[in-house]
Amino acid sequence: MTRISGILLIAASAIGLVACGGGGGGGGAAAPITANAVITSQNAPAIAGAVVGAASGTQSLGDLGGLAGVGDPAALPVHEADPGAPSTAAVTIGPEITNCAVNGTQTLTAEIANPETMSSGDAISLLFALCDEGDGTVMNGGFDFVVQSFEGDPLTGAFLFSVGVTVTDLSMTEAGETETLSGSMNLTVDTLNPPASAISVYASSLDVVSGVETASLNEFSIVTTVDPLAGTTLFEMNGYLMSSEFTGDVHLATTAPLQLDGLGEPSTGQLVITGADGATITMRVVSAQQVELDIDLDGDGELDEMQVTTWANLQDPTV
Repeated sequence: MTRISGILLIAASAIGLVACGGGGGGGGAAAPITANAVITSQNAPAIAGAVVGAASGTQSLGDLGGLAGVGDPAALPVHEADPGAPSTAAVTIGPEITNCAVNGTQTLTAEIANPETMSSGDAISLLFALCDEGDGTVMNGGFDFVVQSFEGDPLTGAFLFSVGVTVTDLSMTEAGETETLSGSMNLTVDTLNPPASAISVYASSLDVVSGVETASLNEFSIVTTVDPLAGTTLFEMNGYLMSSEFTGDVHLATTAPLQLDGLGEPSTGQLVITGADGATITMRVVSAQQVELDIDLDGDGELDEMQVTTWANLQDPTV
């Protein structure tokens, strides 16, 4: 593997790690951007379902990890620096247009300051035009990221780096259903102690459109911690959510990290959703199938109602 191939591999794979791992949050959220949603017994499941759906939507970014031959470094276009040039000479890639396996194209463009490592300011872009690789998903739109900082070696798998990511109308169509993502975020990946990893995301604004449903995440943070040796994946998130499923916005805060099992299903954890007048919905993980909603309708800290439902039903009430 060449150095530049390794750099592209790590950079694109890191975006995939963000959502595949899930996430949790750090940092405080800013003031809500609209009126708080009024929480009622009737709309509590819809609000909780919108939260689950938005979290699932951000996980769609995980599909990016397998794009453009990321799983096969040899498939990535490689432009080495001129052998006679200094080691810090810039490497320009593309635009390189590649036909997708079944239909459509993907275009890779990059500006790398130093082919021996990642450097602050390095920019990489992927653009998809109805790209169908035969895996059941058709991609359209694109994403760009700019390296903010980097240390370590991408070829050893031990590194710490931060990038700014911009997603532009990136749509993923699978089984006739289309999900579209747009927005910007900062991403930090820490694998200095492999095989453990920590991935942090902060999104000032991220919009998710799935069918007729829309959601907006604001001042939103996600942290995912994965320890393969211990067999644990911890997911936390904080921020504000608006959704077409309810009026107004709610604040999300993970009060006990969600622990995911080997299939990516939650086994323990707790998330608090806060609406108007301090009313809350506390989502407690019961099992990989069930979730408990503890509802405080007036914000006095006392439980007013408890509902037990399934994760599947929250995302689709007809299930």
